[in-house]
Amino acid sequence: MISKLNADQRRVFNRVTNTITSGKSLLRLYVNGGGTGKSFLIKTIKCWLKQNLKKDTAVAAPTGIAAFNIDGLTVHRLLQLPVEHGHTPKYKQLANHVLKVLRADLKDVSLIIIDEVSMITNLILMYIHLRLSEIYDTTDCDDGWFGQKHILLFGNLLQLPPVYEDSVFIQLIAENIRKYLGSLSATNLWTLFDYDELTINMRLTKVLSNIDDDDTRTAGLSKPITIKIGAKVMIRIFHYGSCVEEGHYTSMCRDEDVTCIKDINPVSTHHYLIIPNKHIRNAKTLQPEDSELFDKIVATVDIISEKMNLDPASTRTGFHWPPFNTVHHLHLHVISPIEKMSGIRKLMFPNPNNYWFVSTDYVKSRLENSKNRTL
Repeated sequence: MISKLNADQRRVFNRVTNTITSGKSLLRLYVNGGGTGKSFLIKTIKCWLKQNLKKDTAVAAPTGIAAFNIDGLTVHRLLQLPVEHGHTPKYKQLANHVLKVLRADLKDVSLIIIDEVSMITNLILMYIHLRLSEIYDTTDCDDGWFGQKHILLFGNLLQLPPVYEDSVFIQLIAENIRKYLGSLSATNLWTLFDYDELTINMRLTKVLSNIDDDDTRTAGLSKPITIKIGAKVMIRIFHYGSCVEEGHYTSMCRDEDVTCIKDINPVSTHHYLIIPNKHIRNAKTLQPEDSELFDKIVATVDIISEKMNLDPASTRTGFHWPPFNTVHHLHLHVISPIEKMSGIRKLMFPNPNNYWFVSTDYVKSRLENSKNRTL
């Protein structure tokens, strides 16, 4: 992977890895630039750290789609930050039992990468620091910023500013420090970061390489297409009607109602998605008339478990629950064995039921209650 980095990416890669391996200082780096192949760079850094130092990298972003694009989690989910829709909540310390689980899940993390930092507010950056200090118990340490972990930020600060509060590089105002932190003063954390920049636009280079004199209108594609926001997510998994047939996905079983495929980013040895052929947005939008189809989706778990010889005691199934679903088509996860899931992945697919990952029994109960109300 390293050999495939361009000169720009390689410079940043060397800067990150040299800082981490030297042990002389903690990495605090913001890298500017969009369309520059940062997703591949992130993946390369993550693999290098695991292979050479046997350490994990936590990868996160402020939104579900942004996190999906870099195979990470949302910042709020990764660090269990408080969430209230419509405004910023006050910072709250974790309960002891939650803190214990989070410490176990993140114990091998050395580097934390956050993408699309332009959408993160100065207050959320402070929350990230506070939570990491809480997890790694560095509140009273010298240079205890961010739990004494290496921090790498990506994003273009001229794009997508935060919806609420001030941008990440702006000093917190006294009113917000008192209101949200209960303190009299706070450091401008942005001043802790060094700056670097990726300038080679890999996205444009890839498009231009597919254009020739007879094909400029479609950039090398067989026909004109329109890509809308979210299209990458839908193309990635749920254009299965053609993708499975073309061999882009491995179909485990399929009939007129349900398709089961292998997840293209498995979190354990076995990771399957059971998908209704009928479009249903998510588990929350299931209607009483969908009960028979839902039962068939659940029954498919037994079919795939028998076919692949899965141990029921080591198998986890469930649905991501809105607003923590990044793909807007119903799909049931089947994961086995859960013992081979990393700590980071266990945060994405925890034990049901909680507010972002729910069991089939929970959804079935909702369906039955909804059916009773309509009688």
